[in-house]
Amino acid sequence: MGLLVLPTLLLAAAVLVGVVLLLRPRLKNASALEADPLSPRISADVRTGEEQVMIRLTRSLTIAVGRDQVGYGEIYVVSSADDVIELASRSEIGRGFHGEIRLRRGRRGTVAEYFLLRLPDDETLHSRVLRLERQIAEALRGIDDEAEVRMRSVGVAAQPVPRAHAPAAVRRPSAGQRSNRSPYSARRTAGATPSDSFR
Repeated sequence: MGLLVLPTLLLAAAVLVGVVLLLRPRLKNASALEADPLSPRISADVRTGEEQVMIRLTRSLTIAVGRDQVGYGEIYVVSSADDVIELASRSEIGRGFHGEIRLRRGRRGTVAEYFLLRLPDDETLHSRVLRLERQIAEALRGIDDEAEVRMRSVGVAAQPVPRAHAPAAVRRPSAGQRSNRSPYSARRTAGATPSDSFR
């Protein structure tokens, strides 16, 4: 009986190690962020000029402007000039998060691209960066609700961000449809007087 216990324990341990090794890359990729100066993590085609996009985007991001306005590890706007919004996290050794939102003229307006240039191995900072990226995507959609916003995950190509469609009840009829619904127009064509509509 004792001879069977050891092989069983070894087999169970081998299965457990195999499961951990199999799931580890998936769990890591689900939340990990990787700096890539060549590929934008967010890109969007916005139907307005670069200057308007920069002004409205800077106002929409709920982060401070200037290093002295934040605590250690918090994200702030370094500068916004020459069609580039530079972002960073406060670090006493200058090795924190660094990102940029770059704007350039496109065929239908402005192409906005967000690049993750540097990111240290800090889970708290990773969470702040992910929150920042959601703010950027929402701000771009707020500037142009028809903007094609694409977000990139780790190891996955950029994917379109689904639009939030307005419910049918919010849609208002056109001027022509409203005039066709008037109780007077239908009755005038039949020869009735306006007072007949209240009978």
